[in-house]
Amino acid sequence: MQESEAFLRARSVVSLRDIQRVFHLTDYFLNQFTLEESNSDSSTHPFRRAMLVSVAIVYYLRLDSAARNIFAKKLSSLPTEMDEECGLLDALGSAMDTVIEATEIPEGISLTLGLKENIFVTLVCTLARVPLMIIGPPGCSKTLAVSIVNDNANGEESPSQYYRDLARIQPFHYQCSKASTSNEVASVFSRAEQRQMTVDRARQQCLVFMDEAGLPEEERESLKVLHYLLEGHMSSSPNVAFVCITNHILDAAKSNRCVCLLRPEPDMEELSCILEGVLGQKLQQDYNSVELVCFEEQVVEMKEFSERMCSCYMDLMKNTDRFSFFVDFFGLRDFIHFLKFLRRSAPPVEDSILHITTEVFVNALERNFNGIDKEQFANMCAFFMAKGLSSCDQIKPVLEKHIRDPMEVIHNALSEQPTNDVSRYNLPRYKMIIDHTNDDSVTRLLQISGVLNSSHAFYKLSGIDEGAEIEKLNLVSKVKFAAQYGKKTVVLSQVEGVSECFYDLFNQHFKEFRKEDGEVSYFANIAIGGVSRPCLISPTFQCIVHVQSSHLANLPAPFLNRFEKFQLNIDDILRWRLKQLTPGLCDILSQSLQHSQDFVESIGANS
Repeated sequence: MQESEAFLRARSVVSLRDIQRVFHLTDYFLNQFTLEESNSDSSTHPFRRAMLVSVAIVYYLRLDSAARNIFAKKLSSLPTEMDEECGLLDALGSAMDTVIEATEIPEGISLTLGLKENIFVTLVCTLARVPLMIIGPPGCSKTLAVSIVNDNANGEESPSQYYRDLARIQPFHYQCSKASTSNEVASVFSRAEQRQMTVDRARQQCLVFMDEAGLPEEERESLKVLHYLLEGHMSSSPNVAFVCITNHILDAAKSNRCVCLLRPEPDMEELSCILEGVLGQKLQQDYNSVELVCFEEQVVEMKEFSERMCSCYMDLMKNTDRFSFFVDFFGLRDFIHFLKFLRRSAPPVEDSILHITTEVFVNALERNFNGIDKEQFANMCAFFMAKGLSSCDQIKPVLEKHIRDPMEVIHNALSEQPTNDVSRYNLPRYKMIIDHTNDDSVTRLLQISGVLNSSHAFYKLSGIDEGAEIEKLNLVSKVKFAAQYGKKTVVLSQVEGVSECFYDLFNQHFKEFRKEDGEVSYFANIAIGGVSRPCLISPTFQCIVHVQSSHLANLPAPFLNRFEKFQLNIDDILRWRLKQLTPGLCDILSQSLQHSQDFVESIGANS
């Protein structure tokens, strides 16, 4: 512990609270939590194992990848550690494996090291009532891990015996927003504490789950109340468990009151695990599991295809000169949904070969790495094709053949309707239309052209006063009703004032409830101020968010990454409408346009 404190003080914010947490967790592991199976033949003393795992949770997991390696080597080089059979990483790995083997992981989820760490630390810190802060970029399984823990930790009703021996976790969800207030935060804690007082702590543990804790504006100091809520009397454990997730670390006053779990950007190994987990999953229509990938006529092993794709994605994220737009506009969640699109668009797997055509590959890029201008998109596609798919000799003509008109892409995306039997983790994403006009002309033209029609419900907040809470509440209620029945696609236009209410809904990590007759229901938290309630969601529900391009810079990355993004202007819609006309009428309109342009040129554009 002395070495850990000294190491961390040079690289991070540490305090005496960390030492207290190590002792608290060690006591918890020795008396209330199983770190290894009873039939394990390990000769490591239980106290040593408990201490090592506690040190790993408090000190090791808060570091980035490079610092973790240095930290582990420094501890293993201590004279007291030289002859020990079980080191820090051995103890942590064994403890995580014990938990993960007893945890039901939904189909289609890649069991990466990051997800394992998130699940293990979330479960331990919740049951031990040690506040936890998970820090990482969008799409790194922060919310997913909390959902999986909640799905498994159901006390005596849990799917595995391991979880049946643990307390049931009852979450109290709070969705942060820029307008969050300390009263809202305090009220969620109050409800959780009141509930905790009415139940046996050994049978049920209440958890305050704070989603997107990095959103509240610092000058409002809305999260300052956590300083008092995260500690009991004389720095003892708080009355309820607390987990928050954020894209960036909060200030020292909050972070040193929590165990911090840092989720760095995934490395090549973790990306490969994600890719092989998504593309390698066996779907209902498949005859075999996937071992090979056939792109056009070239057959390669899954590992080689994985290396090409992951290397391409990492290069795009790091190439800030040529692809500066990529790292600001896209993230891991987009890459994962790109892979999911490839998987569900491929024909049934036979002879363990997954067949991917150029058309499907480009379509997957159009659906999941779009929303940028045409030249940027074409350059990105060419990079993917050249680096990721070395079999393509003539990239430019291939792209010219397969890159579609923006309106055709949007029309195709809106036509893809999910069905009730689709896995909740393989649902198509909701859509975002980026409008380059300043008067919402694009949405009106989409309605006139029939792309948006009577099957879409339109809701708009522009022009409503910021304090008009009744109007906002009315809009949230309408979206909640539409999401429950899934009969109409909701179109939300200029609703930045309430977008945070739907973060959990837009994330599509729905909580699943299965009845005795096998019927499955899905729920997502929809928030109104400090009140967040699970709401019934139909898997057939679809949503389109319309934003003006001038507002893009103000949208948080975790919100932006939740959608398939498409950029539209009036020219795109006009060009698409002209293609639908008969050749004769199209020629007349083209000639009229040319004559108009000639007339403007002849009299001068400024006349």
